[in-house]
Amino acid sequence: MNDARAGLRLLHGRIPRDVGVDDEDDVRVTERRIRLARLVETEMKKRKESVEEFRAALVSMGYEALADDLRRGYAEGGYEVALRAWLKGVKKQPEFPFKWVETYVYTELHDYDQAFAQLPNLPPDWLNTAYSDAAEGFYGDVRIGPTLVTLRIDPMWDPLHSDPRFDELVRKVGFPQ
Repeated sequence: MNDARAGLRLLHGRIPRDVGVDDEDDVRVTERRIRLARLVETEMKKRKESVEEFRAALVSMGYEALADDLRRGYAEGGYEVALRAWLKGVKKQPEFPFKWVETYVYTELHDYDQAFAQLPNLPPDWLNTAYSDAAEGFYGDVRIGPTLVTLRIDPMWDPLHSDPRFDELVRKVGFPQ
């Protein structure tokens, strides 16, 4: 057994003993598989943390039912099921003040048709909203939503940028190309 093979086997115990790693090509392929496994593991951990952060935010704002929808969805089927469960729940709560979050969730689910369908349904001031105590009952004058600029530069909206509908939206609002 060569040193590369022994080292790969020791790496987190992920390489079973019967995997052949006899030449440099095998080593490179195995290393790529390990890197891919690590990326997938990291992404899944990030998604779980994302769901937990989303849940905590919902609870802190008094939306326990939506937080429970998210928790149940994650337990039933992971990240995408959690987001779909949240979407189903938020449709039952028209008072939920952050309508742009629904658009973002559709974007996160790669459902760009729904994301673009939601954009025209957002309140007219969604791009520049500061919620006041009188209007919303909490948050003071803190800006809590995206702005037109964030649509262009925030990575959460990147998946929409390659869609021709995004360019059309940019033209409609008069933002420089």
